[in-house]
Amino acid sequence: MDQIKSSQSITERVDNRSQTLNLIFDKLNFFCEEFNMSDKATLESVNKIEGGWCEKEFSTIKLGDKRLNNRLIKMAEDLSNQLSSPINQASNDWSSAKAAYRLFDNEAVTAEKILAPHIENTIERMTNYKKLLAVQDTTSFNFGGHTAVEGLGHIGKEETQGFMQHNTMIVTPDGLPLGLIHQLCWTRPQTVEEKRENALIDIEERESSKWLIGLHNTHERKPEGVEVITVCDREADIYEFLDEAVTLQEKFLVRLKVNREIDESGEPIKEFLKSQPSVAEYVIEVPKKKGEYPSRVAQLEVRYAAVTVDAPAHLESSVKNDEIKMYGIYVTEVNAPEGIKPIKWFLLTNDRVSNAADALEKVGWYRTRWLIETYHKVEKSCCAIEDCRLETVERLLRFIALKSIIAWRVLWFTYMNRQNPDAPASKILSEPEIKIMEAKINKKRKDNERFKKIKTVRQAVRAVASLGGHMGRLSDNEPGIIAISRGLERLHDLSEGVLLARFLKVMGNR
Repeated sequence: MDQIKSSQSITERVDNRSQTLNLIFDKLNFFCEEFNMSDKATLESVNKIEGGWCEKEFSTIKLGDKRLNNRLIKMAEDLSNQLSSPINQASNDWSSAKAAYRLFDNEAVTAEKILAPHIENTIERMTNYKKLLAVQDTTSFNFGGHTAVEGLGHIGKEETQGFMQHNTMIVTPDGLPLGLIHQLCWTRPQTVEEKRENALIDIEERESSKWLIGLHNTHERKPEGVEVITVCDREADIYEFLDEAVTLQEKFLVRLKVNREIDESGEPIKEFLKSQPSVAEYVIEVPKKKGEYPSRVAQLEVRYAAVTVDAPAHLESSVKNDEIKMYGIYVTEVNAPEGIKPIKWFLLTNDRVSNAADALEKVGWYRTRWLIETYHKVEKSCCAIEDCRLETVERLLRFIALKSIIAWRVLWFTYMNRQNPDAPASKILSEPEIKIMEAKINKKRKDNERFKKIKTVRQAVRAVASLGGHMGRLSDNEPGIIAISRGLERLHDLSEGVLLARFLKVMGNR
């Protein structure tokens, strides 16, 4: 009797499982019809649902071997689908992981070659605009916990092991990142003595030459007919950089660091700008800085004046311009909250400032510079570059060049929502991805309820971000890079699940 009951239970479980599988396969017909995929097409496209952005971005890759080219594109797809995962996990199997390790160990595969197709695409994207910003900034990668890595230098005050990276990113004036136009990586001197010696050598050999190198690459690579303004923070306020920009007839906007005396009055430039009348007021939202201050709305006053500065005495024989005519802009926060250090920006530009509107335009350009700091956050927080365990600097540089491009796409995806929210959703997601997101957001809706479509970039980004934890409440800000990066990873998992389930159905019919 017990044996008979047991047999019945087994039969019931088998029937239930069969019903469940049939239900899954019935639901999959919806996807197959929406995707317009044949069985064969489905089998051939299991790993290509992400929309093929990697194939497009790396279409001109030239590593000297077609197999290497294809392997790099496959590695880019794997790493972009699993943003925070290590190489072995992103590769899905040992064979793919081994191929990736061989790729990064191949001397024919250089960081420059990996970056080249992306830079070409950046230049192509630039042709759609008349005026753009080339935003420069430096970051460091900390590999102090990886004792096995060979060839690292010192970074930071505690002489932590790692290396430096300097990026020049092309950005629209309203804040859409079009891509990198130049990237430079290097290791710093190992000792204090070497650092002191480095400070005494010519600009071409000093670390500060990174600003000039970025400027030259922008000058040489920008498309004809496109005006590009180089935007930098205080570290770029060196006379050699200003001199070179004027010589190349390139526009710049730099935050002032050196309080030079000006020809007009002989007084320090900061004091001179402070004495100018206020010409405009400007309101900005200041995001919170963890551990320092909460978010706030800051009211700013803007002043400006034409200024002329002379070359330092020790540079008079080496620079091309013994004086530089510029415009200085002073931005200061009024009525700052108690205990909060008010905003104070002193800006220098060789682009004409003749009225309040011109001054406010330059302030907007400087605010856009924050975008590259967000980009470096994407590299570290979302792409987990510092968790890489490759054993030499050469391998790391190849890996990071690839990750840098992937980080740009995450940033671009995020800011497309802020700059072009009404653009078609197909600008950022493939059709299968859109259908999957629609199915996801409609899974709890009743049959008689209206099926919600994803038509715009804003709808697509918020749907993806919801997978990453963004709540989408009325009081919430637009999705940030962390929620979006997690959502993109989750979307890949859903996409792969759908295709694998379809694969099971195809195989079950054979």
